[in-house]
Amino acid sequence: MTEVLRDRSLVSESSETLDPKNWDDIRAQGHRMLDDMIDYAANIRARPVWQPIPDEARARFRAELPRESSDLGEVYREFADFVLPYTTGNVHPGFMGWVHGGGSAVGMLAEMLAAGLNANLGGRDHIPIAVERQIVDWTREMFGFPAEASGIFVTGTSMANLMAVLVARTETLGSSVRQRGIEDDGASLVAYTSVAAHGCISQAMDLAGFGSDALRCVEVDSAHRIDVAALRIRIASDRAAGLKPFLVVGSAGTARRGFGFTLMAPMARSECSHRRWRRGWPGSNAPIRSRSISINGDRCPMTRAS
Repeated sequence: MTEVLRDRSLVSESSETLDPKNWDDIRAQGHRMLDDMIDYAANIRARPVWQPIPDEARARFRAELPRESSDLGEVYREFADFVLPYTTGNVHPGFMGWVHGGGSAVGMLAEMLAAGLNANLGGRDHIPIAVERQIVDWTREMFGFPAEASGIFVTGTSMANLMAVLVARTETLGSSVRQRGIEDDGASLVAYTSVAAHGCISQAMDLAGFGSDALRCVEVDSAHRIDVAALRIRIASDRAAGLKPFLVVGSAGTARRGFGFTLMAPMARSECSHRRWRRGWPGSNAPIRSRSISINGDRCPMTRAS
């Protein structure tokens, strides 16, 4: 860290606006922050992947609610000394503990530009909307989606999975479900996934109004693929009980088992035809696509990973 520069105070004074009192001071502070973070990323291999959090660091984040503004330089020093050294470690190339992405130096700079614009893409006539549409177009071309395919950016793949369940709900119950709710017709709908699928699928069923009990978690084989024979048995049992299967969620790799792209193959060969829904799994950035499948002759939507 640039110790001498970090020690320089950036005085915070009351103001009628959120602008800094001195733009030169905040420019210098910003340059220090950027230099330090680039140094951190460039020299990450010399650091441990992870280190225990000392009691002193934990104690600083159990403080009482501050009643006055803080000096930006002091806040940054607290970040540099008590936050930066004790992160989860996913920026490090040796991090193998979970599915977190490592990010990149370019991504960090892009985040700075995006935060500086602070654009709201909910409407109006401004170029950031055109940028988002361009990325949608490129993604459609990259994955070979049809020309009429559209898309939307969400905060992560857990949200994308919720959207996929909502799309399946609308496909099955009609667009009026958005006004009426699932009502009696939706109460008998059931969905299927494997026991290895991410927990956000159950959460999506809950948030979509079906309840997590409407999701059947089917056993997997020795290769951690869904047991298609067991899936068929479960579907037949639910149909015999008067329930209506409407959704099968497959995962091309899981957070538990890592990446792999064979999970959906037996399901696709024996159960599926025609259109597809695709979505990313938590930890990835794959897009959503839709598919209607046939299970024992009945058509129903399916969520499928790219």
